[in-house]
Amino acid sequence: PVDATQELLTLAGCNLLGSFVSSMPVTGSFSRSAVNHASGVKTTMGGVFTGVLLLLALGVLTPYFYYIPKASLAAVIICAVIFMIEYEVVKPMWRASKRDILPLMVTFVVCLLSSVEVGILVGVGVNIALLLIYSARPKIVTNHLQCDGGVEYISIKPNASVYFPGMEYLRSTVITAGKSKLPIVFDCTLFENTDFTTAKGISSLINDFKKRHQPLFFYNVQPSLAAVLEPICSKNFMYYSVMDDLVQALNVAVKSGGDVDEVLHVTTEMRDVSLYHRGHTEPPENSEPLLVGQKRAAIVSSTLTST
Repeated sequence: PVDATQELLTLAGCNLLGSFVSSMPVTGSFSRSAVNHASGVKTTMGGVFTGVLLLLALGVLTPYFYYIPKASLAAVIICAVIFMIEYEVVKPMWRASKRDILPLMVTFVVCLLSSVEVGILVGVGVNIALLLIYSARPKIVTNHLQCDGGVEYISIKPNASVYFPGMEYLRSTVITAGKSKLPIVFDCTLFENTDFTTAKGISSLINDFKKRHQPLFFYNVQPSLAAVLEPICSKNFMYYSVMDDLVQALNVAVKSGGDVDEVLHVTTEMRDVSLYHRGHTEPPENSEPLLVGQKRAAIVSSTLTST
């Protein structure tokens, strides 16, 4: 089989070397390749045969080509390339993804009215515009759920990674869900990565919800996403990989009236206590002091007793 990439590299190399000796530009012809294919050519020797015929025609047969009607030459090319038109893909494309029909039809119409180069450029532009539109409005699933402890919360789950075109839509979705005054859990199972602009927007959301005494939790954060969000969202970025830890944080949030600082402190104490009882001889360095405040002390004390 013919490798199209290999052919393009060969043409590029020929033009690059030919520029040093002032040669004619080297190009490839779709119609000539189509004629070879229709003639049953299987190897690259077909190109050699075509070159010999071309040299013979230019040197000997040119006077006789003058009398061949252009309509006959056009008919030969049309009969050779007609099989390249894959009209049968339109029907399954319409069934599978109707949005792909728009770049196809725009490219086809512009090629007919203008030129092939302009048609391809316009088609690429339309396709890029569609990609930006769909990335600006990612699919986000919002559910009203209840954990095992009976605490109600709002779950927000994007179906893919969100980047800066979709940040405004994500922000409006989270703010709309936050009107319920319930804790917000951002499920990042399918949210694998993001960019700096989106991270700044998420940091702004966290700060806004903190001022409203409404915690914003992140669940199942991928390492690649955490590497982007942690340096920007600082200490207010509360994320959990285990559902039990998330349920504990939700219970603390309800008991504290949505005090984010208290949720941060108590969940840190719980995590330190858990690490201590798993075999650490001393609490981790730079951990927050235990038993700060009566409510926090009661929660940590109950955790120690149950352990």
